[in-house]
This record gives sequence, C-alpha cells and structure tokens, in this order.
Amino acid sequence: MSVPDATHGVDFKIREATTADLGAIMLHRRRMYEDMGYKDQSALKAMELTSRSFIKDGLEDGTYRGWLVEISGRIVAGGGLMIVRQPSSPRDPSSRRSWIMNMYTDPEYRGRGLATSIIETIIIWCRENEFHWVSLRASDAGRHLYESLGFKPTNEMRLMLK
Repeated sequence: MSVPDATHGVDFKIREATTADLGAIMLHRRRMYEDMGYKDQSALKAMELTSRSFIKDGLEDGTYRGWLVEISGRIVAGGGLMIVRQPSSPRDPSSRRSWIMNMYTDPEYRGRGLATSIIETIIIWCRENEFHWVSLRASDAGRHLYESLGFKPTNEMRLMLK
C-alpha cells in the first residue's frame, strides 16, 4: 500500500514483513524499549537474544505478522501483531487473540502519521481475519494515538514475581 503523507508530502509504502526483515524488526524492538527508558545494555541484549527466535519462528509460522513502512526503499517504521491461542470466553468464542507489539518510528519520521497508518493496517487485517478485538500495551508516548483510534484501558492487573 502506497500512501501520500499529506502533512509532509512524503510518499511511503507499507508492506508485510518477512524473515528477511528480522534485523529491522529487532532494531525497532530494541529502540522502542530504549525510548521507553530501558538503558541496561545487558538486559536489552538478553531481550534481543530471546526475542529473535520467537519473532523469526512467528514470521515463519504466521503467529507473528509484521508491517513495515518504507520511504525511498528505507525502513523507517514498523509494527507487529502476535497471534496467541487462548481459551474462549463468553465475549469471544474464538481461541485466538491478537496483540499489537513492536511499534516504532525513527525519530526523524515521527509526527507524520506513519504509526497511525500501521495501526489502521493492523486493525483492517484483524477485522478481515475475524478477530473479535485487538489488544496492546501502550507506552506513555503512544497512549494518545491508541486512544484516538478507539482503544480503551482494560482491567488487566500484574503481580511482579522478580
């Protein structure tokens, strides 16, 4: 999909990621965490090592879908979708859930609507594939974008074990 960015007159293309894009996805994942304040280099490296095979396997078997934004052939933004199996519920008879993750835009391309275009692309894909909802964990910087697209907080709670 090629879309003109009305704000800055830049044409960009959104395409689905393949295993050949694993390096770009991992770079975005690391930078996403760095932007959220994670600075411990050993923890970031450990995250990369354990995430790489997870995302690679998911790209191969379809449990991870990625979309990348290219401008003049350069990947400048991306986002992913993890598809997980879960027991059904009264609100959703399906045993599949979709989780948006790895949203990242290079700093010099922020504010141009690229992240919005990625999220809208993911939402369309989820609707076409008959998911009942899509979830994500929002950073402080991304919360406004997600709320503007209709995402609502849920009742998820967490207990830290370590």
